[in-house]
Amino acid sequence: MLNKSIGSIFLFCLFVFSFISCNNEIEVETSNSTQIEEKTETKSDTAMKPISEMSYQEASENMLRALAAGKEVNAYAEKFAAANLEQLAAEVNTDVKRKAFWINIYNAYIQKLLTENPSLYDDRDKFFGEDRFIIAGKEISFDKVEHGIIRSSTMKLSGGYVGEIFVGGYEKKLRTEEVDPRIHFAVNCGAKDCPMIHVLSPATVDAQLEKMTQTYLNEVTEYDPKTKIAKATPLMSWFRGDFEGKSGGIKFLKKYGIIPTEATDVKLEFKDYDWTLNTGMFAEQ
Repeated sequence: MLNKSIGSIFLFCLFVFSFISCNNEIEVETSNSTQIEEKTETKSDTAMKPISEMSYQEASENMLRALAAGKEVNAYAEKFAAANLEQLAAEVNTDVKRKAFWINIYNAYIQKLLTENPSLYDDRDKFFGEDRFIIAGKEISFDKVEHGIIRSSTMKLSGGYVGEIFVGGYEKKLRTEEVDPRIHFAVNCGAKDCPMIHVLSPATVDAQLEKMTQTYLNEVTEYDPKTKIAKATPLMSWFRGDFEGKSGGIKFLKKYGIIPTEATDVKLEFKDYDWTLNTGMFAEQ
């Protein structure tokens, strides 16, 4: 009789313990589920941040993403047009930030305008040279963005050797301080031979430019070790001052492993450029 009572008490205790453990597991699962849902909601909230609440850098990145997804981007254009010049200059206040922001802007507006009206590309000089869009209350051209701001007030047709003489206050506030030759492998002007478009951010732009430069040079450059002739993109000829001349161009190609570092008496030649209009060249992000 005593053994039966002990057995019953044991079974009862076991039942109670199992019930409590089960409840605890349910609470833990519910808590974990709630945390996952909260994280998901937070991520969703960040992605859905109103354009008016985005920084100018965030807006430049998201405008490119929207274009890649085939979405409407006029609200971004309105934000940039209405931007306060002093606030923009204060936010984009280092060369790292300027390169990320302005390359995004250049690439975004190229895609926007040429997708909307491909015939603009029929006269490329006019397309790049005339004012096309508004940033911080000022209508500007693609040439102004590329050569005035990204290339630190360098004359377009000087081969990269001569700076602009008369530079306005707008450009002075926004331009880079030093010319980075790697930008030529990130700026996409709409042509078939342009580099792929990447969304650039200040935190990663240096590593991104390194990778983009390496990728582009690997794809387009040819080197014959027998003749010691390297055939490179004409970008390195048009802007040879940015690469410190032909000798600097050879050093540049050696830096990225296109030409063996021990190679001597290398001759640098330049290929033709395919200007065929080719929008939508977005790299996988």
